[in-house]
Amino acid sequence: MKNKKIAIGTMLLLFVLSGFFNVANVSAEQIEIPPTSWFSQGFDVDCKDELEIFVSSSKAINVYVMNQEQLDTLIDSDGLTWEYIKRWKDMTYLEYTYVIQIDGVYHVVIYNKNLVYSRIVDYQITVNYYYEPYEPYEPDDLSDRYFLERLFWWSLIIFVPIGIVSIVAVVFIKKHKRKTPKEPTIQMKEIPKIYCPECGIKIIDMTKDYCSQCGSKIIK
Repeated sequence: MKNKKIAIGTMLLLFVLSGFFNVANVSAEQIEIPPTSWFSQGFDVDCKDELEIFVSSSKAINVYVMNQEQLDTLIDSDGLTWEYIKRWKDMTYLEYTYVIQIDGVYHVVIYNKNLVYSRIVDYQITVNYYYEPYEPYEPDDLSDRYFLERLFWWSLIIFVPIGIVSIVAVVFIKKHKRKTPKEPTIQMKEIPKIYCPECGIKIIDMTKDYCSQCGSKIIK
């Protein structure tokens, strides 16, 4: 009984010491997970994004997909309470694409449940981000179509008369400018004054050759 208690105590001590992120010899895409230890990698992803998960292990392991709340529960319980979105149990090879349903932070957790031996694990996790395809707007709803039709007809009713009036006004103005005569230029010429050389009276009738007062010949 004493030896059994010592063995159980030793295993609990190993679990506590292994703890969160207790991973040794991390290189490229290969990790060594000690007994009763686990490793996680988190990603901030949106709905319809994809997590491509590839895991290959030397011996049986468990693989989980968790959200942030579930991972916090795992940390607080020191690995004793497991809540997860998806689990693959006792496997040595996994190749799976997980499609995100709700925006948030998601974690891929690899857990070595063995009490004695470590696990050499090759893994690769890729995020494929989803982009909405561009589609031209097509009003499927009848109310949208009715609104666009009304907008079209109101545009014709408002802008067509304005355009016609503008064209008529421009044509009328140009035509009026062409028909309007120019005002005549009046030049004033002063008529010279002629007087009788004898009596000095002013000659009014320029058609006469003799002075009407004294009868002398008028010099023009």
